[in-house]
Amino acid sequence: MTMTATGAGVTATAAATYFRLRRELVSPECERLVVPADAGTPFWSWYAGWLRGGEVRVEAGPAAGLAFPEPTGEVAQWCSGGLASAYTDLLVNHLSPTRLSYRSFAAEVEPHRGGAPLLFTLAVLSAHRGAACSYVGVARRAALAAPAGPPGPTDLDADLEFLARWNEFHPALRLRTVCGDLTRERLLAALPPGAEHQLEGCGRTGAAPWCGDCALCFDTFYAAKAVGRPLGFRLSRRIFEERYTRDYRTWLDAEFRGAQDGGPQLLARLQISHGLTCDPRADVDHRQEKPTGTHHEEQHT
Repeated sequence: MTMTATGAGVTATAAATYFRLRRELVSPECERLVVPADAGTPFWSWYAGWLRGGEVRVEAGPAAGLAFPEPTGEVAQWCSGGLASAYTDLLVNHLSPTRLSYRSFAAEVEPHRGGAPLLFTLAVLSAHRGAACSYVGVARRAALAAPAGPPGPTDLDADLEFLARWNEFHPALRLRTVCGDLTRERLLAALPPGAEHQLEGCGRTGAAPWCGDCALCFDTFYAAKAVGRPLGFRLSRRIFEERYTRDYRTWLDAEFRGAQDGGPQLLARLQISHGLTCDPRADVDHRQEKPTGTHHEEQHT
């Protein structure tokens, strides 16, 4: 496999057109979106309805001569160092894909991106390269069958819906995931022994891969605990109280209504399927805690 450092510039290409159209679409003032005839009008008709719920009328305009290139037959893989990316690498390595990292494209893409979600951006860049099939690490977030709300960009598994519809409208330039039916603990359990220690972690601190004080660390800590793949860190008291005592217990008391991310569903799944226990005595890093009364003293030093 080879790592491609950069790609061709996106100025005056179909990629730039896609980013421009999305910027126009998400503007609150947008009521009419004119899509060049060679820029995937059927896709934009769906995407506008998905994002804006029918508020924007999509019309086909004159062709701009900036369609995506014909597929080259290239197989590519977007790599991030995260859990889903590591699992993807395990399954597609035999295809010898061209390994890509968004960091290598960011400098030339960010001026055009306009806040577009990463998955949208990677889909556009893959098509811009003419890659017939690109793999990306997107896993399931809704860990239970409980309804997560109406379909749309705010749904827990909106990324999986976007992938399916992108491929429907761009069948020759597909963006695929091999872990769409898997939740975090199943991804961890599938990695070769020791591979879990090569993950990049949450990226919030340079001192260690995992800070232990964010939602990603909380979810990953308990996924790893459930399948016996400890990652070498423990949680802060703050994140334990926030994610378990406040979010999870409130969600249970509300009879599984109101969760805005996949964390409570994942924790419930782990407790039901793996008999997971959440024990602050063992799971919280008490070395980070300050003795009673020190906060007031620190405020005055």
